[in-house]
Amino acid sequence: MNKIVSTTWWETIGLVVVFLLLMGFTHGGFGFLHADICGQHIWRQSDGISIAYRYYQENLSFWTPKFLNEMRSQGMQVGEFPIYYFIAAKLSQISGQFDIYWLRALSVVTMLLGYLALYRLSLSYLKDKVSAFLLTNWWFGANLWVYFGFIFFPDTHSIALGIVGFWFWRNFELSSHNKFLVFAFIFFSLALLLKPITAFPLLVYFGYRLYSMCIGAYPLSKLRNFLILMVLSGLIELSWIVYAHWYSTQYEPMYFTMRLRSIFTLDWTRILEIGYIFHVKWLHEFTSYILFCLWVITHIFSIIYFWKKAKSSAILLIIMSFLYLGLFIMFFEYYHDHDYGLIPYYVPMIGLIGLWLHHKPIRKFPWMGVLIGLMLLKSILNTRNIVMFRYDTSYPWDDEYNTYRGLDTFLDKLPMSRDAKILLPQDKSTCVGLYLAKRGGWTSVFQKHLDENSINYMKSKGLEAILFDKSDTGLLRQYQRLGFKGDTTYQSLILLK
Repeated sequence: MNKIVSTTWWETIGLVVVFLLLMGFTHGGFGFLHADICGQHIWRQSDGISIAYRYYQENLSFWTPKFLNEMRSQGMQVGEFPIYYFIAAKLSQISGQFDIYWLRALSVVTMLLGYLALYRLSLSYLKDKVSAFLLTNWWFGANLWVYFGFIFFPDTHSIALGIVGFWFWRNFELSSHNKFLVFAFIFFSLALLLKPITAFPLLVYFGYRLYSMCIGAYPLSKLRNFLILMVLSGLIELSWIVYAHWYSTQYEPMYFTMRLRSIFTLDWTRILEIGYIFHVKWLHEFTSYILFCLWVITHIFSIIYFWKKAKSSAILLIIMSFLYLGLFIMFFEYYHDHDYGLIPYYVPMIGLIGLWLHHKPIRKFPWMGVLIGLMLLKSILNTRNIVMFRYDTSYPWDDEYNTYRGLDTFLDKLPMSRDAKILLPQDKSTCVGLYLAKRGGWTSVFQKHLDENSINYMKSKGLEAILFDKSDTGLLRQYQRLGFKGDTTYQSLILLK
């Protein structure tokens, strides 16, 4: 029976140290662990953390998550499986105070698990520690991967957990111990629950192993087990989608989208607009232009080269190309606003590097190690620049929300209960201002006309105060006519009750 390639405790400790050093380097230190929501996608960050906050504040059941925007459903909305938000809330309850640190700490743990699993998985295939180490540290050469991985976005966590699942599956392949099969199922299921797109690496692997079985290079029994894993994990994810849709649409349409956004549903104007945004806005943050062009050229060359030298590797690249091209086409419109939708494409990039290291091991081809090492160094430096740029709160994406920072402390001192509901009519996000105020309520989103009927509805649901820019005399007169009064101010905001 084959034995899994293992690592010593000293190797594991060394990898943890390297992980922490690279994490600190790419973020300019470790202060980000306590940094509040900020930077690009502050809106999406607030959606997630507001669910964690309401779990904490109201001691909600796991199955009844809410976010801070009351909408007309008391905030009963959910998208991805909220396990991280729930755990962070429970840890905050134990510590006695809600702290974003717990979400970031959970992100660090998840990223570290994925990092260690990737090293061991690479070592089991490459049989060379230097090659496995270089490949694993591309973890920090992927700009968006690193940034979103440590701000509690599910996209990176999903793939990290999927890699852990593959590590357990590799253990099962080599040892046939059923306990590894169980752990693989658990981690694959968690990965899919966080982000269904994690199914694509599973499909690539299944397609490749199906081809291997057809040529007599892989046993049917193992392929059958993997197919059962995929189907069972997929059924669990499907069950969650059905529940999340039912739960979120009891009172109004679903906020967290779960639909495809195919290129075939768009006109040419929209397609060209998204293509322009992808090229100008997102591509250089996905990776450097040089490395992207090099990857595309190398990918095409590799299919031709391996078709002659190692046909099974060419088949693997072809399967990967078709599936990820299909993913890009199916979710094309998604990339208009969501650069984190590009995170899954780091998988085929790192996979291509691993394939070359498999066929051209560094111990026989030292130039391969030098080339990949230089590319890795360039990528890590690029990652540092992108991550630190995104944490810089002096850039315009934070301007409209900076006036709400510290609002929670101000309202506490009035005093105003954390259970009070507030209205922020000038907040164009769902939850940014509400989270910074640490109170539920409403914003301008979902309230196209903040007229008397809307205000009366909010009053019936517990509205206690309205905060808006005191220079807006039109709003001031409107709310005074509706019976709100007050002259208390915070920064540029006036508070009416």
